[in-house]
Amino acid sequence: MLNKVTTIYSTGLPNPNPFENGQNSDSVLLQILVDDGFFTKKPVPQQKDYSFRWSYVDKIWTLGKTVQIINYDLTSAEVLIGTGGYKGMIMNYSGIRNDISIPNSMNGVTLVGIYQDVFSNKNLYSVSFPINSNINRIHARAFKDNNITEIILPESLTRIDFGAFLNNKITKVKIGSGVYLETKVFQNNDTFKAAYTTNGAGTYVFIGGKWIKQ
Repeated sequence: MLNKVTTIYSTGLPNPNPFENGQNSDSVLLQILVDDGFFTKKPVPQQKDYSFRWSYVDKIWTLGKTVQIINYDLTSAEVLIGTGGYKGMIMNYSGIRNDISIPNSMNGVTLVGIYQDVFSNKNLYSVSFPINSNINRIHARAFKDNNITEIILPESLTRIDFGAFLNNKITKVKIGSGVYLETKVFQNNDTFKAAYTTNGAGTYVFIGGKWIKQ
């Protein structure tokens, strides 16, 4: 029903279409449909802890787990930290949380990197980093096969390896300057790399198959 109504609303609509503006939140888009008389109040899914999410990529509404800002820091009970040449590197994750925050340090050791495949296929919905993060490298496939839709990368980051965020529907990225990107970091292709190489640090949104710097 929601997708059908959105299609009707968008048909013949002159530019700018709010459903093509990556800066509009899901809440804003739902309110537009209410204001236009399609609904008396914002639609709410029947499933608990889920919300409607508009995909600027697929041009449809989908159901997504409601992301809450919980600032849940990983602990040494669920994370293995490397030693020797891997000191400060997160090597393994055994937790079950869907929303995680990667702390600046753990057990007195400053965290500086995330090793390959560590958070792959862990059913993650959100990942955050503290302002004083020292993470400088995210290795290959580190966050592959999850449900992450946006990410704010730490300013300390200098490198992201192959496919670090493969198979996530990430449509919003905030990234600092001077980050070296390997291939297929976002959206399973190199369109982000091309946009970042041209435009540098900032916040990017994925609209109509292209990354656009806000």
